[in-house]
Amino acid sequence: MPNTALSHFYGTVAQLCDNVAMNPKYNPRFVGLIMTFLLPGAAHIFSDRWKIGIVWLLGLFVVYGFCLFVLCLPISLSFLIIVAVELLIAAYFVLLFISSYRPTRQLGCSGWIIFIFLVIVFNTIVNKPTMYLVTTYIGGFGYGTGSSMYPTLNAAPSSCHDVAAISRFAYRSSNPCRGDVVSFFMWKDGSMVHILKRVVGLPGETIEFRSPYVVVNGKELLTPPIFEKISSCKDGYSGYDAGGMEFPITLGSNEFFLLGDNPSESGDSRTFGPIPRENILGKAMRIIYPPSRIREL
Repeated sequence: MPNTALSHFYGTVAQLCDNVAMNPKYNPRFVGLIMTFLLPGAAHIFSDRWKIGIVWLLGLFVVYGFCLFVLCLPISLSFLIIVAVELLIAAYFVLLFISSYRPTRQLGCSGWIIFIFLVIVFNTIVNKPTMYLVTTYIGGFGYGTGSSMYPTLNAAPSSCHDVAAISRFAYRSSNPCRGDVVSFFMWKDGSMVHILKRVVGLPGETIEFRSPYVVVNGKELLTPPIFEKISSCKDGYSGYDAGGMEFPITLGSNEFFLLGDNPSESGDSRTFGPIPRENILGKAMRIIYPPSRIREL
C-alpha cells in the first residue's frame, strides 16, 4: 500500500512536470521585475497589458520632466514642496515595480535576444535623445567635488554628497549674476568635465585680492552677503587669497571670474583663468539631497 501511494505521488509530480514542459507559457513573477528594470512597462506589455505598459513607459518621461522642471524653477521653493516632488518620483518607481511583479509570457532564447535588441534600440533612439532635450532645455543635477565648495556644498568622503538642481532655463534671457553658483564645463585631460563654482567677477570688471578679501574694481566685495561670510570666516567659510595667479586682471566682454567657496582647496579662475559665457551651462538653484541639507543656494 505505501509503495502504491508513493508511486501515485511520483506519477502525479511527473505528470505536472510534463505539463509545464509542454506548456511553457508564463515566467515567474520576478522576471517581470527584471524586464521592468531594463525597460519600464515591459512587464505589462509581455503580460497582455500593452496599453498600460505604454502608459508606464511614457509616464517615466512625464514624471521625470515635470519633477525636474519644478526643482529647477528660478524661484524660492519651500522644503515641503521639494520633498513632495522627490516623493512623486519615488512613488512612480515604487508603484511601477509593484505593478510589474506579475507573470509574463515566456520568450525563449530568440525572444530574449529580440527583447534586449529592442531595449538597446529604445535607449538609442528614444531615451537618450529625450533625456538630452530635457537636460538641454530644462536642467539636470550637479554634485560637489572634493571640498572646493565647502561648506555650501558638502562632498566629504565620509558623508553623502550634496546634489543640486541645475536650471538650464535660468539664463535663457539673462546672464549670470554675481553670487550665483553656476555649472560650467571645461576640457581636462582630453575630456569634458562639469564643475560648480560661484560667480565673483562680471564682464569688464577688474579682479584682485587683498587677503582675506576679493577686490572688484578697487572695492572689497561684501555683497551679496555670502562674500562677507567667506571673507570674515563665518559659518565655516575661509577668506580669499590670490593663489598662484598674478593680479589684477581685467575680464573680457564675455568672461566671468569664478571662485570656489573654500578658496584654499579650490581649483578655479585663479588657476585656469576666466570662463567664457558659452561655457556656463546653468544656475544651481537649490540642494535637493540629502534631506537634511535641502535649501536654496
